Amino acid sequence: IKTVALLNRDEEGGWINQEVARNVCNALGLEIVLDEFLDPHEEDFYPILTKILPLEPDFIGMGMIAPGYHALLVKQARELGYTKPLLAPTGSDTAIMLDIAGAEASEGMIAVGTADYIGLATTPLMKDVGERYLARYGTQDAWSLEYYNNILYIKAGMEAADSIDPTEVVKVWRTPGFTMPSVYGDVRWVGEEFWGINSIASCPLPYAQIQSGKEVVLGVLTWEDMKPLISAALGE
Repeated sequence: IKTVALLNRDEEGGWINQEVARNVCNALGLEIVLDEFLDPHEEDFYPILTKILPLEPDFIGMGMIAPGYHALLVKQARELGYTKPLLAPTGSDTAIMLDIAGAEASEGMIAVGTADYIGLATTPLMKDVGERYLARYGTQDAWSLEYYNNILYIKAGMEAADSIDPTEVVKVWRTPGFTMPSVYGDVRWVGEEFWGINSIASCPLPYAQIQSGKEVVLGVLTWEDMKPLISAALGE
């Protein structure tokens, strides 16, 4: 892989994510052939794709575009003849992807995280949460399940701080050695070595690819795995 097209939502989260993507691509020596933002609710990706295809990028990064829009973008890209990988760096939803884009169009799509909390669980808690959510709502909504982690973080912080004061909770979160539970495993706050303060919640994070109509977990990333890349992206 030598070239990439980067797309993202035209809002604050997308701007930050795009800056990170640029830094990572530069650190890896990838040429960015297109770098653009899209309306968060855009459903017609044909115009931007007609700009991308002549540039022949080795993959398309879809940024913080939401799952349903990921699926539409993948579907439309395949319809126009794009055959190379597409990446959802902030997660996607395999069930939505397969429903909208279909198995053939979705083949090779890569996403951080997993949509199958039961079949591809990496921890007992992950499987338990997936089963309880499925029993109650009749689906595995990957993004809704992600937010379950936030509740776990807040609960652990308040209990450890014996306070609901946000300042006290954050102080506990940033205490060296403090960990919190998550569906993916223990979480700790990291980043001090790069930014002078522990401000990122880090947990073991699976990444997956759609293969033959099924989601396959390729591996699990940890903070230690990412540190060399972050260091390179920051020019350190």
